[in-house]
Amino acid sequence: MAVAIESTADERAAPGDFHGRIIGEKLVLPKEVAEALQRQGVRTAEDLMSYLQAFPSGVADALHWSVGDVRKATQNLKEKLRGHIGEEHLNPTSRPNLPMGARDPDDLP
Repeated sequence: MAVAIESTADERAAPGDFHGRIIGEKLVLPKEVAEALQRQGVRTAEDLMSYLQAFPSGVADALHWSVGDVRKATQNLKEKLRGHIGEEHLNPTSRPNLPMGARDPDDLP
């Protein structure tokens, strides 16, 4: 089951720290962070980790942070989410991105 994102007005995010916390089965984020992510279509912690790793500059732009701040906040959030979402969301494996359908030279006869 996915970990839903909920917003709270009790916390404020700061560059480098989303101030997210797990409460029950939900990831609670400060309202400004949750709303910015919701506008990007992010609704669960699993979606969030994927989005943060794929588009850190998009998150940085939405929150008016630097990309370095987003990366630091992502690392912090990973530790809080460990054990609540699958490891494949926290540390996805990367595939080689072969341009234009090119074959891996190691696979050639």
